[in-house]
Amino acid sequence: MTGLRGHERLMSRMKTTSGDVGAILMDTKGSLDLGYTVEDCATVFAMSKTACSVLECNSLQMYTSLLPYLFAPIAVLCALPCEFFYVLGLHDRVEKILPPIFKRWLWIPYMRIMHGYEVEGLRNLPPEGEGALIVYYHGVHALDMIFVTGVIYEKLQRRVGGIAHRGLFSVPLLRSILTMYGFSADGRQKMISDLREGALKSVAPGGTYEAMFSENYSVEFGNRCGFASVAKEAGVPIVPMFTENLRECHRQHFFGCKDFFISIYDRYKMPWLWSCGGLPVKLRTHLGKPLYCGEAESAEEFARRVREAIEGLRDANQKMDNSMVRALVERFA
Repeated sequence: MTGLRGHERLMSRMKTTSGDVGAILMDTKGSLDLGYTVEDCATVFAMSKTACSVLECNSLQMYTSLLPYLFAPIAVLCALPCEFFYVLGLHDRVEKILPPIFKRWLWIPYMRIMHGYEVEGLRNLPPEGEGALIVYYHGVHALDMIFVTGVIYEKLQRRVGGIAHRGLFSVPLLRSILTMYGFSADGRQKMISDLREGALKSVAPGGTYEAMFSENYSVEFGNRCGFASVAKEAGVPIVPMFTENLRECHRQHFFGCKDFFISIYDRYKMPWLWSCGGLPVKLRTHLGKPLYCGEAESAEEFARRVREAIEGLRDANQKMDNSMVRALVERFA
């Protein structure tokens, strides 16, 4: 309010000054000392008033454009208590009052204000009643999968069930958060059954290994092809997914001991995340065209095709400069 009042005082002074200039230049006989007529002075005065009005309008537009960034902390403060409700065991009580899907909407204001979040390719998802498996690249944190789940429900009124590694559910806090956002550790047969019934499922074959050790957005599927086998047996397509600037949002650090952390992961299969970030970089998720497994195509060949599709989305949309500054500029440009 102080800034707006100061702005109004400035506009008032400029308008008054423009009128005083005309009065000073004119003599008592109605002519100007510099040889200009009264009509010329009136024209100059009118032009100055117009300039002040344009400046005032542009300033108000500037204030309006800054409002979303000023309210970003408020959005965060609204989302965090809902997380703690669940962690403290109050989530069941809250769900009796609020719609169950409210938990998926919590992130929508945050992701749009902080990251200008967009999703391209929603038309590549099958219509209601037909199942599909979304296979995505796993960043340091799978925030994009939480974001896109909310957008899919908002736009298509369809829920997406995420599949996570069983080991993650052994961590109490992480287990609560994963369950809250619809992730589970369903087995193969349960997943096939849900897909055949028309459900949307999501999985990151690279998992925690890809989250921790991927460099320059390298897809780290290894020899995993179980997801391709499930999609083939269920008779549903796989929709590849990639999110721009995901690793510019959060960075993983090893302090020069990457080989040590790899050995720890290989032995215990537990995530060791030493990440930093949370920067408001631009995030844009791309959903590729659906891929179907051929009758004579093996699960290994199908998995290879899915991997190449994700790499294609990456190569077409991601700048490989590892620049947080560039990603921030894209957000606020």
